[in-house]
Amino acid sequence: MSKIKIGVARGGPSSEYDISLKTGANVLKFLPEKYEGVDILENMGIKTPRGFLIRKDDDLDDVVLRIFKNFSPPWVLKPVNKGSSVGVEKVVI
Repeated sequence: MSKIKIGVARGGPSSEYDISLKTGANVLKFLPEKYEGVDILENMGIKTPRGFLIRKDDDLDDVVLRIFKNFSPPWVLKPVNKGSSVGVEKVVI
């Protein structure tokens, strides 16, 4: 019986990069018992989107200017205090 392939995305351009690499490596390490883990970002060349952290104390005008200069709509907002995709919103203007 062949193993089920599980893709593991890790890393990405954020302050959690190192933690994401370590967590993903642990997931890959424990998958071989029943599954075949595939390190998506490393082995398949999947790029992660650019992004930046907005803090509640940041100047709103500066944040808006930075968004419009660096990113085209639609935008995806991800709260830092939520896990996985919880609270993710797509912003369209």
